[in-house]
Amino acid sequence: MTPVAMHVATAFSYFAIPVEILWFLATMSKRRHLLPPGAEALTCGFAAFIGACGVHHLALAHELRAGWPYPGAMSLPDSIMTILSVGTAAVAPLIMRRAIDFYERAMDIQAGLLRLHDAREDMRDALSVLVSRTGRATER
Repeated sequence: MTPVAMHVATAFSYFAIPVEILWFLATMSKRRHLLPPGAEALTCGFAAFIGACGVHHLALAHELRAGWPYPGAMSLPDSIMTILSVGTAAVAPLIMRRAIDFYERAMDIQAGLLRLHDAREDMRDALSVLVSRTGRATER
């Protein structure tokens, strides 16, 4: 495989990843409450960065094919890729912290619901014992 073909194949792979990511977000739109706050923004930033990497590889393939030894020919794709990667990397820790907090709150809620369920079962068992001892059900 030639270097041009490798860059083109890599570029199309980089273009497929954002499509899959955006498809995932579209699928999750009905379940948006399951996503942590900021997850959509981070995911879109990551998809844009990956797409920019694809543009970068296409530009490299074109440069190799055309034999462009021009300085600055890659400046625009490199600049876009740099801005998106630095921006996504800068925001990612903030969003990840929010995602962890979201997950911890969800786990606390789930634990509370399990405690309520257990208490309900205990009350049901106690009522069954009471009914079996008295021989009749008490009125509510």
